[in-house]
Amino acid sequence: MSGREQQHSVVITAVVRGGSIINRPDFAVKLAEVIVAEVWGKDMLAMQKPLVAADDGDRWVVRGSIESEGRAGEHGRVKVVLKKFDGQIMDLFLPHFYEGAPEVEDIVREHYKKNPPDV
Repeated sequence: MSGREQQHSVVITAVVRGGSIINRPDFAVKLAEVIVAEVWGKDMLAMQKPLVAADDGDRWVVRGSIESEGRAGEHGRVKVVLKKFDGQIMDLFLPHFYEGAPEVEDIVREHYKKNPPDV
């Protein structure tokens, strides 16, 4: 071999059931829990539990269960959207409510009670 080391390539293939890696809602929830804990911390994950996955065609939409009235300093429900095929994070969102002018705060709070955001 004239002093050169032989290099080898390794290819790993996997059979994917149902054509996607993330093929069950419980798997989507576990993956979303890891993501939430890594991005916002274990305390935020604990506040958001239980996370619930909804089937949305080619993706899972995983949402937290935290209840919030939209008061300043509060967080809303976390949302993690995962592509079923490869687990790609399509969306990652955690609303945080900030203090506004007192005369506006009540108007905004009433608006969101009547029209909750799709988060």
